[in-house]
Amino acid sequence: MWTDKLKKVQELSKEYSFTCVNSGTPEEIISSWAAQVQNTLGVQPPREFIDVLRHVNGFEWNGFILYGVDRGSFPTAPEYSVYGLIEQNEVWYEVESQRAYLFLGESNISWYVYELATGRYMELDNPSGQEVAAFDSCGEMLEKLLDDCLN
Repeated sequence: MWTDKLKKVQELSKEYSFTCVNSGTPEEIISSWAAQVQNTLGVQPPREFIDVLRHVNGFEWNGFILYGVDRGSFPTAPEYSVYGLIEQNEVWYEVESQRAYLFLGESNISWYVYELATGRYMELDNPSGQEVAAFDSCGEMLEKLLDDCLN
């Protein structure tokens, strides 16, 4: 399960005295942030991704990034600063064809996305945007991201 793999990332980061994983985001912050995602991007964040944010507010390790709740949504900054989903999608949405997705994370060679029209979670080649893999759930996609991150 992806939570076990996330614990491995946390353990590895502690070996290097480096914090790269935040704890989960409180419900009241998620609710206001989800409304901000809708207002800013015109997209409702998928429920499965919101469930992930309840466990972990993003991370960055070994060149792999899972976006989290944007910094401005917190009254005090999280321990580890993560790439905010709204902030990153505003960058990716500068290319019209990329508005077909909600970008959830990235690596040096991949984007991890939610395809808006189909509700599929996918890995896309970065920068071509070609589909590399499709997943049945956000958890399955996150498991692949973490497997690659740990290898």
